[in-house]
Amino acid sequence: MSDRQLLRRVADEALRAYGAGELPRHWGDGILMLGLLEAADALGEERYAQGARRWLDAQLAEGVNLAEGATWDWGAMPLPALALYRRSREERYLAFAREVCEHITTKARRTADGAVVTHAGRPQLWVDSMYFTAPALVRTAAVTGEQRYVEEAPREIEVHARHLLDASTGLFYHMWDEESRQHSPCPWARGNAWAALATLEVLNALPHDHPQRPPLAEMFRRQMEAVVRLQDASGLWHTVLDRPDSYLETSCAAMFVLAIVGGVQRGPDGRSLLQGGWLPAEMLASARRAWDGVRAQVTPEGRVTGVSAGTPPGGFETYQKVPLGSQTFGTGFVLLAGIEMDRRGEG
Repeated sequence: MSDRQLLRRVADEALRAYGAGELPRHWGDGILMLGLLEAADALGEERYAQGARRWLDAQLAEGVNLAEGATWDWGAMPLPALALYRRSREERYLAFAREVCEHITTKARRTADGAVVTHAGRPQLWVDSMYFTAPALVRTAAVTGEQRYVEEAPREIEVHARHLLDASTGLFYHMWDEESRQHSPCPWARGNAWAALATLEVLNALPHDHPQRPPLAEMFRRQMEAVVRLQDASGLWHTVLDRPDSYLETSCAAMFVLAIVGGVQRGPDGRSLLQGGWLPAEMLASARRAWDGVRAQVTPEGRVTGVSAGTPPGGFETYQKVPLGSQTFGTGFVLLAGIEMDRRGEG
């Protein structure tokens, strides 16, 4: 089966399963809708975009209360909203993205050193929060020209890295608690994938002479070198990256495909590796293995399997107890990864 045939099956099954209520509905829905919008363009199937539009229109009609709940409940929603704005030029989609970014930059709860706390309870930084702030900021800024958003995004990455990055390995821990000044012990695979994708989005958005560009580029390169070294022979990664006795997980592999291919093919100023990319071209072999591993987790009907559910920070056993199955965000990232592999001729 070709990549395009596989992607069509995944998108078709996602539309069916989501409409039937068979996929859990939560913060990951925005990732699925972004994947469907990209699939609509890549595969020439407008019904995928119509499905995403119905979802977002229903969300906006119901009302998204940014003042309550967790930031990650809606932090990814500007991504499909901006994609719909580019397709339709309907101002309400751009207005929603700007509303979210204004909340992040002016109203969100923060740690003492300025990072957004994306949830209620104790003031903590979770590694996945990097993706639920920075990408929306830089993508909205690309449309509106709001320089405040561009400046806020690298600050989010930098402060999270200050507390979560293990300088000895280049990998990120899952959570840091401001009150205890302690971090959780494990390098969670999907958490590292969230961090990598958020960092890549910011790197590609920063001006050439921005002072945070070189340190972020070095951090991204070191992280991805460490990730590639820990890849399993199956092409996937273990849910605790440095523990081969933890289970293999699908969504992080799709996300690492995006990080690697994007890092090699879309380096500084949009240039390829030979002209100065973020990552060396040799890493594409890891992306190809990962994509093969991801493909093996898609059922004949198009259901993406092997995706761990929402994952709290904790010790090793915490990660082992998280069930595997199908999730909206996992399906969305498989669509995005497959489209990127096909677009770049890496499939």
